[in-house]
Formats: sequence, structure tokens, C-alpha cells
Amino acid sequence: MRHSYLSVLGKPFFSIGGQVHNSSAYPIGRKGNPQYEEDSERSFESVKAIGGNTIAVPICWDAFEPEEGAYNAGYVHTVIDNIRRHGLHGTLLWFGTWKNGQMEYTPPWVKKDRERFPRVLCKDGTQTTVLSPHSRRNLEQDAKAFRAFMEILREYDGKQGTILAVQVEGISAELYCRAEDHPLLETVLENRDYKPRCEFLAPLDCFLWDRKLIKALFDFEYSWEIYTPAPKRKYGFYVLPILYGDRFAGRIEAVCQSKTNVLLIKNIWYEDGVRQTKKLLSEIDKTLKRFARFNQCGSIQFETPERRKLS
Repeated sequence: MRHSYLSVLGKPFFSIGGQVHNSSAYPIGRKGNPQYEEDSERSFESVKAIGGNTIAVPICWDAFEPEEGAYNAGYVHTVIDNIRRHGLHGTLLWFGTWKNGQMEYTPPWVKKDRERFPRVLCKDGTQTTVLSPHSRRNLEQDAKAFRAFMEILREYDGKQGTILAVQVEGISAELYCRAEDHPLLETVLENRDYKPRCEFLAPLDCFLWDRKLIKALFDFEYSWEIYTPAPKRKYGFYVLPILYGDRFAGRIEAVCQSKTNVLLIKNIWYEDGVRQTKKLLSEIDKTLKRFARFNQCGSIQFETPERRKLS
């Protein structure tokens, strides 16, 4: 069995370190409370005093995006510069929608707009001070800011390798990219002419092996119900996830009828928030035709004519 290790610029690296206080990252990117500045500097010196080589520093959403769409690249640059100045490597912690169950690091423009960004409700309908985890808009706004942060990080530190890792909000497990796959990752990131592709995934596709990870990354829950008693099935006997671009658009139940060589579409379920655009429906139609040819079906039929309105 091969052993795994952390690699920095092609060389093995053993990380030893600590973390700055949650709010101590604020003055690193902007001047603030002198107490925080002292705490921050003390954290760096403490890590060095114990022989550490790595420090974990939060990146706070409200400091990174104080106004919607206005990303503070200088904040990220200064955090990285401060880590470099102390001769350390860093792990960045994204403080976004939640931190310890609260939304203290959420931008004010998100906190103030309760209509766009709904809150958790109590049984009596009272709104709490916590963003709802069931709102796709909340998720997408956080994810949009996180992507912008990662792009800035890649451009500023991609070649120097000061930052070892980034904590993805809501995912406690550590995820790594194999060193040999790094060129492939760079190719994907540099390709600005990305065209979304549509695929139906097999229930045992390796992409679906870690269901918890798929839920965390894509907010998509999938269960192969072939062994589930019919009355207890939520969808169907053999339902395939529909992957379109960088998200799961829905799921489809397609049955190959070998005697008639017909691909029967029993149902299509679209995920909440997925707009059934002409482009999406066109890509699904193309994928259906490829799927039919793969299964040696000469025609495609739908169990209901209103297939596009199913949800």
C-alpha cells in the first residue's frame, strides 16, 4: 500500500503548528482593534516558539466581500504576505455562512436582506439570527464568494506554495489532490471556454461512491433504490443522476425494453432551483439519444407526454 504525504513544491512536508484566534485575522487584512493586532502577532510568534512551521488563519466572508460582488483581494494578499513574513506556511479557514452555528462572519448586506437570504424559523414562525441551510440562494451566494477567494489565492500563491490547504466550509474531512493530477487541475482552471456537458451517471459510478461528500459538495442526495421495497422508494427502481456542467440537475428513470428495442422514460425529476432552460433540455435530449444508442434501443418513448413539467 502506498503511503500518502503532504508535498510542497515537489518535496515532502511535515506540518506542525497552531491557529490564530478567530477574529485575529481581521487586522491582518485591515487595521482594526489594537487588541486583535497584538493577539495576531502573538499567535505567529507562539507557533515559531514551539518550532512550528504552519499557522491556520481564518478568511472572513464579511471582510472579503464587504459589498456584494466587491471582493477584497488585498485582504487575502496581506494575510499571505504576513504568513510569508514570519517564514511560515499557512492553512486558510473559510468563515462563511456559519461559524459554530452562528453567522457572525456573514457580510452585513446578507444579514440585512432577509427576503433574499432567509433565516431558520422557529416552530411559531419566528425568524432566528441564523441563515437557513435549506435555502439554495444562501448556499450559492456563499459558494460564489468562496470561488472568488480560491481564484485570488491560486493567482497569488499558486506557484510559491505558501498556503498548504484551505478548509472547505461544512466539510470536516481532509481532501487532497494527487501531485500527479496537478497539471490536469491547472488545465481545467486555465480553460476559460468551458462548455457544460450532460451525462447520466450509473448508480455504481466511482464519482458517487462517497455519498456524504457528494452531499457536501453538491447538496445532492442519491440512493440506489434497486433493493428498496417498491412502496418505500422515493423515486424508482433504477434511477440515474443527471450531471449537467458543475452541478446535478436532476435524476431520470429510463428503462430499456429489450423485446421492442425501446428506451422508455418513466420519469424525470429536476432538483430544486434548476431552471429548465432550452439549453438544458436540449442537452438532456442529446444525452438520451446517446444513452439509447449505447443500449441498442432504436427509439425513445415517454410514459407521460408532460415529461418536462415533472418535478
